[in-house]
Formats: sequence, C-alpha cells, structure tokens
Amino acid sequence: MGLFSFGKKKKEDGFEFIITESFPLKNTAGAVVSGRLRKGRFAPGTKAVCLDENGTPVCACRIEGIEQGTQLVKIASSDAQGTYGNHYGVKLGGVVRAQIPSEGTLVPETQEHLDYIESHPITLQQTEAAKKLTYEDALEELNDGGPLGQKREEELAPMLKEDSLDEAAVGRLNIQECIFLLNTLQRLHAEEGIEGYQEKGNLLYTTILDKLANAPLLYTVMNEETNLPFILQDTVDVYTTLDLAMKAVEFYRRQHYRLYIKEIPRDNSGLPGNASLFAWLFFLGMERILVDNGAYKLLVKRADMLTPEEVAEEGGLEVPVANPGFRFAMADFLEEARWDVTYNGRADRLEEKAGRLTERFKKAKFLVPLRYEDMKQSAAPVDLAGKNELNFPLMEDEEGKKFLPLFTDWPEFQGSYEKKEWGVIVLPMKDVLRAASEEGVIINPLTEKLVLDRESLEELKELL
Repeated sequence: MGLFSFGKKKKEDGFEFIITESFPLKNTAGAVVSGRLRKGRFAPGTKAVCLDENGTPVCACRIEGIEQGTQLVKIASSDAQGTYGNHYGVKLGGVVRAQIPSEGTLVPETQEHLDYIESHPITLQQTEAAKKLTYEDALEELNDGGPLGQKREEELAPMLKEDSLDEAAVGRLNIQECIFLLNTLQRLHAEEGIEGYQEKGNLLYTTILDKLANAPLLYTVMNEETNLPFILQDTVDVYTTLDLAMKAVEFYRRQHYRLYIKEIPRDNSGLPGNASLFAWLFFLGMERILVDNGAYKLLVKRADMLTPEEVAEEGGLEVPVANPGFRFAMADFLEEARWDVTYNGRADRLEEKAGRLTERFKKAKFLVPLRYEDMKQSAAPVDLAGKNELNFPLMEDEEGKKFLPLFTDWPEFQGSYEKKEWGVIVLPMKDVLRAASEEGVIINPLTEKLVLDRESLEELKELL
C-alpha cells in the first residue's frame, strides 16, 4: 500500500466535453480546444479520445492543462459555478489541430476507441498556410481587453519595430509593460520572424528578472493547509500587484482552495531565515514561477534568479543541508491530501504523489537541534547505532504527544531555535528512525507540519 494509504482506487466516471473552437500551439506539438463540459469531471493527465459529430473516434490525446479565463485550474467540473461556469480551455497533447473535428467531443479513452482508431487511420491533408500577422494584427489580438489598456499597448508596440531595443528606454518600463513586449515579440516572431529577435528577447527577459529581484514588494498566494506557496501543475504564482493577487485568491476560492496573500518586502521578507522570495523558493524546490497570472504573464525559471551559490551568500544564509526535491514532493502531496474536495481519480493522484514523496524520503537528510553542551559531551562522529546517547528536544502537540522535530533546511530551523543556544546535527533517514521519540517525528513544525507516527516510520524503515 505504501507509506501513505488512502483506500482502494475508484473507477473513473465518464465525462463529455463539447468542443466549440480549436487552436494550434505555436512552436510546440499539441493543440488547444475550448468548449463546455456537459457532464463529469477531468484533471490534467487524463487520457481522452476525440469523437466527430457522428460519435466516431477520430484521435486519442492526453489532457495536459486546463484553463478558465486566464487562470490555470487543477480540475474541470460540469457543475462549476462562477463567471465561466462549465466553460474551459483545454491543452491537448498527442494531436495536432488538423485532427480535431469542428464539432468534436472529448470523452474518456477506452480500449474499444483505441482499437477503432488503429484500424481506421486518418491521413492529414496539408492545410492552407496561415496568414502572417502584421504588427497591427498581432497588436489588435493582444489588446482585446489587455490589462495595460489599448492606448498604452499601442504606445509600446512600435519599440519592437526598431533594429534594436533601447536598453535605457526598456529600463524605464514596469514589469507588466516588459512582459507585454516580450509576449508580443514572441508572438510576432512565431508568425513572421523578427530581425534581432534573440537580442531583443534576451534584453527584455533579463530586464524582467532584474526588476523582479529588485522589486520593493512582491506577492505570492499561500495555501492555508501547508503554509507554503500554492502549487498548480508544478508552478507557483508570483504577483507584482496586490490587485492581481486578490483576483487569484478569489478565483481559486471557487475551486475550494483555502488561500491567502503574503506580502514579501525586499528589505525584510519575513520569510524563514529572512530569506528573499527567490532564495526561499530554492529551498522549497519550486523551480517554475508564473509571474502575474491573470494579466500579461511570464513563466520564469527560479534558477535564472539565483544560483545555489548565490542563495548561500545571500544574507549569510547557511546551507548545511537543503532538500528542495523532498520539500516540493511533500508540499505537492500535502496540498492534494488536505484539499477538501472529492473527484474521480483523486485516489490515484494521491497515491502517485505519495509514491514520489516516499522515494524522496529515502535520500533526504534532516537538521536536528541539539544544545551545544550536549554536542561537546557527545563523541564525534555521532553513532546512533551504538552507545552514543544524545538528548534531543521534543515538541508537544495539543494532545500531549511528543515528537522529534526535523528540519529540511537552515531557514526552517532558524524559525524554531535560536542559533546562539542550539547547534544542529545532520541525520539521514536511517538515523532519524533510531533517534525518533516513541510518538514519532514532526517535519518543519512551523510550515508543513508533517507528522510521521511510529507506524508510518516502521513502514518507511522497510523501504530503506
């Protein structure tokens, strides 16, 4: 059953998604369809088949992403409420737009469907070449309800026509204006090719990174169940304005997520160890950042903001141990496990996430507090398999149960123990099992608060 068990797998009910429009994906395989979910539910990762207007299977595909408005969602439901109701945009993998019928329907994949498709292959006909967009055409599409307003966007767009971008002029723009220009540049280059595209793109991207790093105030959306940034499809949101963050919280609330906004000042972040936002995300293993989701948005790699070496240098942060992969797996699992919803296939998703977390446990190393005087009295190196007796501190919960506290990294440790009074020792999981209290352990008591009781530890022991 694994370290974490959530019962037997449930058979997934059917769904029926009516396609109204389809669009190609630029510079990548796949397609996007929009339409209405007439019945059922589905989540990213679901295997589907597209039927034509006669109900004949045409092609198999995989649902890779779901969007409402400009927001990514974790699940599509036919009984969804709110502005968009049961209308969604769906990213499909394994197909191209030409395969999708104009009046198609997405349904769950079955072996019968696959057998039919294999025995009735469809030859794609070469379609008419897409019309190349002019600057004005692209601008009109982008400006339809754009967050900057059409007037400002029309003022900015001509900058891209120049042989090269004026670095000083770009530096005077705000982050949203820079993202708008980068999005427009990418769109135009995909359609007709832009002279100096690489140089212009690099300047805009590095300018955005610099402005994010030096922004006096940023915002992220936090999950109340984990006390960590909300994860959506391996991505976390960062916002440059409070208004955008508020809209995100309201939107996700309709998906039954309990979220709140965290202000993160540059000079005094208030994060564990007073780390900067991007240093903190390093420790959390959150490597994909979506900036200003709901406006002109940009996917940024966390590694482009700070390297591990720069994280260690920042503010004198110590990195005796870092478990970014483990922390991400833990946050991702807990977010799903503590999400108060029920949907078809959830047991499978929980089991999958629990499996990834279990694998990360095997490689994890933890910081364990120990008073300096106890460290001096102990032998070196520490041998928990022998007679090396150490008095570890314990944390007591509301029921009076006492757990050995474990910390995944230095910022988390500093939130609970004073550096001048406490030292740390680093223990791999096999030694944690020996050092654990009778009740078990608690990992990162101020954030994830993951408790492993003795039964869970014994299960884990069998896997090491």
